[in-house]
Amino acid sequence: MNRYNKKVYFPEEDREELKRFNDRINRQNFSFSVHCLDNIKYRAIDIEKVVKFVKDIEVFNMPDIFEYYKDNEIEKCCYRIEYDNMNDIILILSKYKKIVTIYFNQKEDKHFTLNKKAYSTK
Repeated sequence: MNRYNKKVYFPEEDREELKRFNDRINRQNFSFSVHCLDNIKYRAIDIEKVVKFVKDIEVFNMPDIFEYYKDNEIEKCCYRIEYDNMNDIILILSKYKKIVTIYFNQKEDKHFTLNKKAYSTK
């Protein structure tokens, strides 16, 4: 599976497919993966607040996608969404709007340690 990151390379030819993925996500209901539910307790103090925040997201926006995974089609996308004054919430969503995982990034974290070799460049 190819893995793309906005800071490394987003193929222009995937732009329309990313748009369709994002549009489809906006028409679906959430579900939570077992992995997500098992791990959120280690990542959030107020789990109910985080789940409510996620469920209250009305629209996902393409500019919030910073990474995606593609085999024959886009399988999942990673969204970075403003959460509070200090943190952004990262949501990894499958093509069926299943939340694969949730975690937090501090706003000032610009991911300078990004391992660019982990991503496809063509």
